[in-house]
Amino acid sequence: KKLNNARREMSARIERQIREQRHQGITKVMNWCEDNQVGELYVGNPHGVRNQNRGRKQNQRMAQWEYGKDINYLQYKSLMRHIECSTGTERGTSSQCPECDVRQKAPKGRNWNCRTCGFSGHRDIVGSVNMHRIAYGEKIAFPQLSCITYLRPSPLRAGSSSCSDTSQSC
Repeated sequence: KKLNNARREMSARIERQIREQRHQGITKVMNWCEDNQVGELYVGNPHGVRNQNRGRKQNQRMAQWEYGKDINYLQYKSLMRHIECSTGTERGTSSQCPECDVRQKAPKGRNWNCRTCGFSGHRDIVGSVNMHRIAYGEKIAFPQLSCITYLRPSPLRAGSSSCSDTSQSC
């Protein structure tokens, strides 16, 4: 009984920590949207990724992935801030060139290079530019950014003093 109680307490603690980090991450996204006067938010739904057989360990990770909660939190918090939020497919967004529309295998690194037209760009930005075309039906110019910054919702470890800033640059 003691062992089962300890397991339950540890599991509940981990779930609370995950929920807190999820809320912190979504709040950071909403703050950024509010600061940059975003009026519409399109959230890609990666449902098709879960249906592919990728091996035993990856299949287990995909089964435990609760992507629906993130989408629900985004929709709820965007409604509270009067930002329109919609979801849709993101199929093929990371494998299509935003310039010449040629499909190719997704890159292994952070850079996306087109073998046909010579286009080069950060692969996350390529995916978002292609998602914009799916969501709103219009092609936009690829933004020229010198550096991409990834924001963390909270410090990696509690009491970690190695980095006071929660951002990570490329």
